[in-house]
Amino acid sequence: FITTATCQSRHLPDNCHELETLRKFRDTFMKKNQEMKAEVEEYYQIAPVICENISRQKNSKEIYDSIWRDYLKSAVSAVDNGENQKAHDIYKKMVLDLKEKWF
Repeated sequence: FITTATCQSRHLPDNCHELETLRKFRDTFMKKNQEMKAEVEEYYQIAPVICENISRQKNSKEIYDSIWRDYLKSAVSAVDNGENQKAHDIYKKMVLDLKEKWF
């Protein structure tokens, strides 16, 4: 949800490297660990609300740009470099930060 909305705000296609990379990361790394799987399940519950609340803002493009700059770019780079735990830590921090501000 959040990555998709961010990529859409950047006019990237649904099959862009960033989305494909983080989807694969979610499905092959996170969903194989029970604790991380629970995080994914919580994410599915809160992310649509977060995106709705961000999208209602007049400066939503700037907010999504900051999400890209502050979290997603680094998370994709970490996955690309085989640093899955680092990618998880970045993504988890992003979700917690956005939950606090936009949920």
